[in-house]
Amino acid sequence: TGYWLRFVDAGTTAIYGAPINELTINMIEDWNLISCISEETSVYSIIDPGNIIILGTLFGFNGGYIQTDMLVPGEGYWIRTYETGTITLNNAALAKTTRRNPSLKGKANSLKMNGMTLYFGSEVSEQERLHYSLPPKPPSGAFDVRFKGDTRIAMNNTALEVMSPYKSITVNYDIVLNAGENMNWVLTSAGGREYVFEGKEGEITIRTEGSFTIDRKMAIIPSAYTLKQNHPNPFNPTTTLTYNLPNNNHVTLIIYDPIGRYINQIININ
Repeated sequence: TGYWLRFVDAGTTAIYGAPINELTINMIEDWNLISCISEETSVYSIIDPGNIIILGTLFGFNGGYIQTDMLVPGEGYWIRTYETGTITLNNAALAKTTRRNPSLKGKANSLKMNGMTLYFGSEVSEQERLHYSLPPKPPSGAFDVRFKGDTRIAMNNTALEVMSPYKSITVNYDIVLNAGENMNWVLTSAGGREYVFEGKEGEITIRTEGSFTIDRKMAIIPSAYTLKQNHPNPFNPTTTLTYNLPNNNHVTLIIYDPIGRYINQIININ
């Protein structure tokens, strides 16, 4: 069994007891809060005779939910099951490779905030959607981000729910599905502030609000020529430069060092 514990102050403590080499757990249908045996255990080595575990739904907690494949002694974890049944953790069990949770890499757009990755723009079946479900929201003061319906996946025009103790949040995005001709993917806050995902990948900083939506919107034609700050900065080994054009024109971008010496021409297009 796993437990939520509340503390007045930060700190550490030691818990002593006999090693646990095997643990059989009775699982209810839906979300379960469990712990681990005395050795690190892969979710793929859990003995699950009824195949009731929904892979991709093992989450630890460290100020916010952390998706993981490993259970560590002394920690509690949320995990979801298709139905009631039993699972066994055993330090003699070998990792299985027959069942793997589906991957959306290269198939859906993604956002990463504070270690949590969300996907949007791609339709999946109800069965696949279960692999991207999230545990109940954590207590106030924690960080949490999810699409409406307690999920990490959505199409578009879907509410994004945010809990955050921070005034702003850094969002890394990766766009693999084009929004359409003269369209952009746009993150819009409940207060009406818009954040445009420019280019195939990048990083933006948003002001914390309780809810946002992601949708396709008509691209706004800029009123002036603009070369934006590169990101990330500093960088190693790559960075991204974004520029805006009010109309079609010849573009040349040349890199010079701080004393004006030519380094490289990176863009020369009509």
